[in-house]
Amino acid sequence: MDTSIYFSNKNRWIIPVFFFIVAILLRLYKLDFSFSNDELSAILRAQQNNFDDLLDKGVKVDGHPAGVEIFLFFWIKLFGNSEFAIRFPFVIMSSLAVVFAYLFARKRFGISTAIMIASTLTVLEFPLMYGQIARPYASGLFLSTFLVWAWDKVVNPNNYKRNYIIFYNIILSLALTLNAYNHYFSLLFAAIVYISGYAYISKKKLISYSIIGIFSIIMFLPHLSISLQQLSYGGVGEWLSAPKWNFFYEHIIHIFNDSLFLFIGTIAFVFVFHITSEKWNKDLYKDRIVLLLWFLLPMLIGYFYSVYRNPVLQNRVLIFSMPFLLIFIFSFMPRSTKSWQFSSIWLAFIIFLTHTVFIKSFYKKQHFIDFKGIAEMYHKTHSEIPEEDILSLAQVNSPKYLQFYLKNINTNFALDEISNSKKLLELQHILDTTNAKYLEYVVLKPQNRIALMMMESKYRDKVKSKFYKWNNGYFLFKKEDNMTYLDKHSFEKKYFFEERNKQDISKNQYSFSKSFSIFKNEDYILSLNLLFKSDIVFKNVNIIITKTRKNTTTDWFAIPLKYFHHWAKDWSVVDFDLPIKVQKEEILKVYIWNQEKERIIIKDYQIGLKQKDEAVQKNN
Repeated sequence: MDTSIYFSNKNRWIIPVFFFIVAILLRLYKLDFSFSNDELSAILRAQQNNFDDLLDKGVKVDGHPAGVEIFLFFWIKLFGNSEFAIRFPFVIMSSLAVVFAYLFARKRFGISTAIMIASTLTVLEFPLMYGQIARPYASGLFLSTFLVWAWDKVVNPNNYKRNYIIFYNIILSLALTLNAYNHYFSLLFAAIVYISGYAYISKKKLISYSIIGIFSIIMFLPHLSISLQQLSYGGVGEWLSAPKWNFFYEHIIHIFNDSLFLFIGTIAFVFVFHITSEKWNKDLYKDRIVLLLWFLLPMLIGYFYSVYRNPVLQNRVLIFSMPFLLIFIFSFMPRSTKSWQFSSIWLAFIIFLTHTVFIKSFYKKQHFIDFKGIAEMYHKTHSEIPEEDILSLAQVNSPKYLQFYLKNINTNFALDEISNSKKLLELQHILDTTNAKYLEYVVLKPQNRIALMMMESKYRDKVKSKFYKWNNGYFLFKKEDNMTYLDKHSFEKKYFFEERNKQDISKNQYSFSKSFSIFKNEDYILSLNLLFKSDIVFKNVNIIITKTRKNTTTDWFAIPLKYFHHWAKDWSVVDFDLPIKVQKEEILKVYIWNQEKERIIIKDYQIGLKQKDEAVQKNN
């Protein structure tokens, strides 16, 4: 096969246009999925009456630069706030990132590297997923590749005429500024790229290159006061934990669809090309070192800032530097290719595409919180059941996010956030005093597991549930006062323990102790049911769930019984199903710990473990 057609000036746009079209199609497919939490936050903040309100109520209260919020402010006024209308420009920007990465890689490293970077940016799950949502990650991916393309034109000019050199200087300055206004990590990346240019720029161009940077700083100065105010908030450390030492490895694997196999396969593919090529890029060590620095420095700076100051590091904020690890890997491929190699490159594209769409089931997964789907369930419930019969509870960042999809139906949550002991006591009072026949629980952010256990124990008939993840679900329970407490669940004997006699554990620190040995990694449902009573307000009686391996505790969880103690009844009920992930060779143990030997009697308790197959055996 003659591959020269793809190298001629006449046909040089065939390949990038092909990838651009494929990228758009993949991102437009099923684009009408629910707005994510971050998107709804940005959309609601962008819908202000004037620009001053936008800055005060839409930008200053957030932790991102104003660029995307200002864009949404004007875009929504012109095109509305549907999923397609708002996301479309971000789809285009994400797809343009493929083109600019291709152009940069082709000039520096040749057609093989260019096609491989275009393939991966087009179809890998990481850039594809964030290329579908209206957040600064799609725009930042475009701006980072656009920046590097313009930077290369300035530091490595191809005998451009003077007017072209001035044009590219202006473009580079604009790209630096736009990155700064897009996201603070894209600002960091832009600064690293700009500084690295001093290793390339000739002495006679030092002044003009410095002016580019100075002019970009000047254009960002109007935003400086906003940035200082935002940085004073402390970032996202309230809900984001500091990264662990293995974050670097996990991030690299995340780029390759969270697949070690795909990563190793890609490295092996490049290695085969490298050793079978008669001519390959031998004098590109400086360029490769720079590429590695572009990828590593934002991650290292973010890591140490997160560990020693405030957690900010996540996979998504590194999407701006991600393409340059891929270009580094693919830079070891030959600049020119043989026919079989050229065919293999396109085969690799098909493999990447197949892995994302079919093996990873990209379009079948729920990547973000399903506000739209949960709003539909909420609407259906409230159209079928009288409002006075429903107790509505929620775990949400803001009821306005759900309200966006409910249109003319207003939410009325007795509690819209249940995350600490004070809120759990409020929940206990509500459950103890309500006469509502139905309980509705909307989960749109990480929830407190004990809250759901309390609801299940009070309303033991689950009418409806849709549970995607621990931070995304909808539950509808019905109160059945005459419901038989015992024999609610069905278990095989070896997964189940039952004791109906009373036990006074007032003089003991520990009650029953039941264990299950695990023989393979699996997701289980631990069901626990018991009745208890006490004539005191006890403080420190807990159901303890532990996981151990080789006599070492790997995890444990305490459930305070005080949140289930209902004074209106003689006996209080604990009755819940707890999703739990247990690993091979772990032992799952359940017991009651009466640490201060407080007065309490328990009876009629059942412990069962549900699973998909024969993987658990009761440990006698």
